[in-house]
Amino acid sequence: MRSMQRENGGSQRRKALDSARMPGIITPCMYRLITIIALVVTLLSGCSLGGLFQDAILSIKGKFPTKAIVLQTSAGEIKITAEIADSAKERMQGYMKRKRIDADSGMLFVFEKEVRQRFWMKDTKLSLDLVFFNKDKRVVDIIENMEPCAIPVCSLYTSVVPAIYGLEVPAGFVKEKKIKIGDLLVY
Repeated sequence: MRSMQRENGGSQRRKALDSARMPGIITPCMYRLITIIALVVTLLSGCSLGGLFQDAILSIKGKFPTKAIVLQTSAGEIKITAEIADSAKERMQGYMKRKRIDADSGMLFVFEKEVRQRFWMKDTKLSLDLVFFNKDKRVVDIIENMEPCAIPVCSLYTSVVPAIYGLEVPAGFVKEKKIKIGDLLVY
């Protein structure tokens, strides 16, 4: 009698294990294995680790990598700590959802081509000034006091001449620092 119970108990356990292996049922162990495989495939498919780390830093700090830049003006040199937005994803995000910007900080947008550049203020919570530079790094256009926009359709701010760089700074910065057309960006 006991040997029959053991056989029945053993067969019930086998049935339980077999049902766990049925298609469509993922055990926690299988889920972990799938996750690891997906991560390895993603890393080996040409994704840059630098991009992954950069995205992680952005999500933690809320900022892009920074670089010290200088504007040479008739009033003197202006030192700015600029976040560099040089990918389409970074340029699209810009200062969205930021609640503050330090006084001598900005975001330098680096484009691939020198064309008339367009910006908008969607989901930007701060007023900003925007300075456009050509390939020679000279100021070619300035837009002051761009207003935040929280509605689905926002105004576009377009450079009047082709530019390859755009520098967003806190509103009032251009007037305070006396930035003018022809000033030079050292970057």
